Amino acid sequence: MRSCSILFLVTIFSLHCATPIELEFESDYVPKVTVFTEFSPDSIWSVQLIQSVAYTDSVNWEQYAIDDASVTIHSSLDIVQPMVYMSNGRYISPSGQAPFPNTRYTITVQSVDFPSVNGSSEARSFETELTEIQEISSADTTIRSFRVRLRIDDPPGQDYYSLHLDYLYRVCRGDEQQIDTTWALRETRLRSAYFDSDFAEMRESVSDVNDPSVLPVVDESNGFSHAYFNDRTFEGTSKTINLIVRLPQDQLLEPHIRVTIKNWSNELWSYQEYLELVDLYGPNYFEETPKAIYSNINGGLGVFGGKYSRHLRVDDQGESWDNEDLKVVDQFIPACNQR
Repeated sequence: MRSCSILFLVTIFSLHCATPIELEFESDYVPKVTVFTEFSPDSIWSVQLIQSVAYTDSVNWEQYAIDDASVTIHSSLDIVQPMVYMSNGRYISPSGQAPFPNTRYTITVQSVDFPSVNGSSEARSFETELTEIQEISSADTTIRSFRVRLRIDDPPGQDYYSLHLDYLYRVCRGDEQQIDTTWALRETRLRSAYFDSDFAEMRESVSDVNDPSVLPVVDESNGFSHAYFNDRTFEGTSKTINLIVRLPQDQLLEPHIRVTIKNWSNELWSYQEYLELVDLYGPNYFEETPKAIYSNINGGLGVFGGKYSRHLRVDDQGESWDNEDLKVVDQFIPACNQR
């Protein structure tokens, strides 16, 4: 087997000098099709394809985009969805078709330069409801605190969830053609909110969820930014979760909160878990046994995985709102100089 030698310059700080180290890598590496697809019923089908490469210190990935493949999505309902090429290795549904929940999909990629590859996954749906929001007293007058209670109706089978909170905040963008800021443009945007919870199974990273011995490690002053958990303690039943969220005080805009809960497919979760557990660029990445990242692409690399999302939107009075209100809310937000 032929090999090529690459010289690395390693600085030996204790000796204040540089020593060349010779490393050998196999030169007969066979590239593979690498698939990156995270599909959701919220968006149309989109697939990213690139060619894998041997170890290198830098690479222009656009040069390795696969642009001549035949990509099809097959469903368990015998529906075939052909994909069309756009640019930079990206393929999309020409009809704007989005995946259906609770449907097993299989991707097949064929190219003249690579063996055919395939992978399967689905986005499992679930029901959730925000049952209560209640303001609670706070010693800090610069914030408003709320207890948010929600319920998750978990389907049969193993499921993995993530939970994230954000809220509307005011943004002032000055009109460059106007000197008087009274005429400034106003808008609202979503900003992440920290929260605490009484659900002891929550973890701050995907890789900690499947290890019951790991205790939650969160920002002591703020709480969670994102939380991850599985249904180990409530599989196939309902679970009520209490959240405590603290938002900056704003006299001109009442709190509008959005809670986003996502159900990850086993394939997508496993891929993210491996990314967190395997330190590809740690001090021992030249060890004898190469480190491998999870992949469900048969004959290739990457991941084909589904994710189902639910958004719960509520204001401080318990009234729901939707994305269209993001535009309406601009009408009563004052100019930048009126705070």
